[in-house]
Amino acid sequence: MEYLLIILTICLSFTFHPLYNNFTSLLVYHHYVLYFGWLIINILFIFIKLYHLSNRSNRRILYLISCLFIIGTFLPYHLSTSDLTSFLHVGLTFLALILTFVLLKLIIKQSMLTSYKKANQVDYWLNWQISIIILLLMMFGTINGIIEIVTLSSILLTMRQLSH
Repeated sequence: MEYLLIILTICLSFTFHPLYNNFTSLLVYHHYVLYFGWLIINILFIFIKLYHLSNRSNRRILYLISCLFIIGTFLPYHLSTSDLTSFLHVGLTFLALILTFVLLKLIIKQSMLTSYKKANQVDYWLNWQISIIILLLMMFGTINGIIEIVTLSSILLTMRQLSH
């Protein structure tokens, strides 16, 4: 399922220029309801997968992440103005992504108790992915479709490695 979501994300990115637009900015257009459905499917899949990977103590973080993603998705983002809803849209979504990486790190730390070698490899992989995302943010200076594709792919592939 992770690979299917990554392929769907890449296919959807061909409908716009990923260097100049991001997926969430396309939600303001009425004919892009497909992106809204894609976003809800991704949020639900990530929630369910992280719910099964995390223990009870980490589930509060997971609930917070899900609420931040959903609230950030429903807040309108206006390309021409910088109002409070646009700021909250970007801020809540970015905070949810940071918390998702923190939760993945906590899950990796917990899995080190049972399989240290595998968890250490996944931790190395996740550190490498976070470094690539930070480099892309510094290179582009803005969140665009390429950064969103890389971020979603890294979250999905890390969850896949943790579940196997």
